[in-house]
Amino acid sequence: MNPPAAGLPPRTAEPRAAARFALLGVGGAGLGALRRLRESGLEGLRFVVADTSRQSLAQAGDAHRVLLDGGSRGLGSGGDPVLGRAAAVAGAEAVLAACGQPDLVLLAAGLAGGTGGGGAPELARRLRASGVRVLGFGIMPFRFESHRRAAAAERALAELRAACDTTLTLDNDRVLAVTGAALPLDISLRVADEVLRQAAVGLYGLTRRQGWLNVDLSLLYGLLEGGGDACLALGIGRGEAPAQGAMHAAMASPLSNMAALAHARAVLAQIVGGDLELGDTEDAIALLRQRLPSDCRIVTGAAPDPNLKGAAQVLLLGVGLAGPARMPLSWRRQPEGLEGMPGRLRLDLQQGAYVMDAPPLRRVV
Repeated sequence: MNPPAAGLPPRTAEPRAAARFALLGVGGAGLGALRRLRESGLEGLRFVVADTSRQSLAQAGDAHRVLLDGGSRGLGSGGDPVLGRAAAVAGAEAVLAACGQPDLVLLAAGLAGGTGGGGAPELARRLRASGVRVLGFGIMPFRFESHRRAAAAERALAELRAACDTTLTLDNDRVLAVTGAALPLDISLRVADEVLRQAAVGLYGLTRRQGWLNVDLSLLYGLLEGGGDACLALGIGRGEAPAQGAMHAAMASPLSNMAALAHARAVLAQIVGGDLELGDTEDAIALLRQRLPSDCRIVTGAAPDPNLKGAAQVLLLGVGLAGPARMPLSWRRQPEGLEGMPGRLRLDLQQGAYVMDAPPLRRVV
């Protein structure tokens, strides 16, 4: 490993003791999201799927499977959230056992269906009652789906918010705005999964990296507890000022409502890179501060990653969003706030992040 530049003391990239993370997919949409994440090669995480449909569970690969049977007889919930909730009550203990005593559960569910919409909030409540922190990901339907499903999803989202420590809303319509309608459906769904993937990769790595500024599990717990609505993005920057480029990319990511950082109560910012420089890191945090309210708490982490040679990666998690949790989709393809910005922002599906290929950036004064 090369020595750090411009004042950052040497640190090894050896992992700290690993926190125990579980990814829990509830219902058909949640199961599908976890299956695609599993296929992307995520390691070190426990994958658990729970559904009322035996047929759906058969597609879960090597994930831990739990059949929720509260009268569904393994045939699914038929879109009935009452049946989904009853099935979750009946299967809650089996789900807790399958999660394996985790420190944190990332729970994903489609909220328009019966199992996800009715069962996910119940399972989140049971997990929290057992002492586990729960970060919920509520998947909202596409706009072309029925008004009935959209209304059901809104009701389920309100219940999920009340049940989880912190909740992120995943709007499938954002995918159409980013990629356009011509993209094949399977690729579109992988793009829709990116916020969940970024959370899994970013938060798990956050608790393992030994860095110059470490963010331990207790700090992460403190942010998530009572976090309410949240936004999250992962950005990658290259060039002469990669940390600033990565910060720009994360703040401009259209897959999550990053404009809501202007209303955040607290923000976690983790910067990692192969050759981080102190000045570039400071300027990246200064860029973030410009977007935040004056009383916002910032928790900062910085760590080396030899795999990011000539590049930097920024994870941003904003919690306690006092403004609208879901913003109108007024943009198309070009994210908000990029006018006049040097460089080019692009979605890299292999890296699972927005990448800013930028020329040298001016210092923030």
